[in-house]
Amino acid sequence: MQIHPVLQLLLMPASWGYGLATGIRNWLFDIGLLKSFNSDIPVIVVGNLVAGGTGKTPVVAWLAQELGQKYRIAILSRGYGRRSKGFHLADQAPSPEIIGDEPAELRMLLPGTLIAVDRHRRRGIKKLTSGLFGKLDLILMDDGFQHRRIKPGFALILDSAYRPMAREKLLPAGLRR
Repeated sequence: MQIHPVLQLLLMPASWGYGLATGIRNWLFDIGLLKSFNSDIPVIVVGNLVAGGTGKTPVVAWLAQELGQKYRIAILSRGYGRRSKGFHLADQAPSPEIIGDEPAELRMLLPGTLIAVDRHRRRGIKKLTSGLFGKLDLILMDDGFQHRRIKPGFALILDSAYRPMAREKLLPAGLRR
């Protein structure tokens, strides 16, 4: 997505405000005033530093296939674009409208894999690790790098080869988060 240079210039003050707010929020996490949730089991986050697609969901699917051969895993997604609220399991959702397009795609690609959606990632992780779904070894979180409220055991950050992040401006003047 290209933003017209004039519009980009007009949006720069909002980007500076976004950068300041994000910087303060990150600093509050860094000094411990805001707390990150530590899961009882490892959480691997697949994310990016820009808004939009960089292939996170296909990477999550690949990781799930590979790691699922040795470990019992769950995938947690926000469920972007869905019309429902709260925690939902993909295998119990009658349509993508309940869980979102990407979790529905993962459900088709990974039959038998525990896939859940919840906008509130901490609540989603707590439900997945509650024991209701058996013992899990790890959780893959699709698109959650910017969510500092969850402390990942490992974060895999993707970038676009076509739009290097180093030249990208902050939201809303650009796509950088």
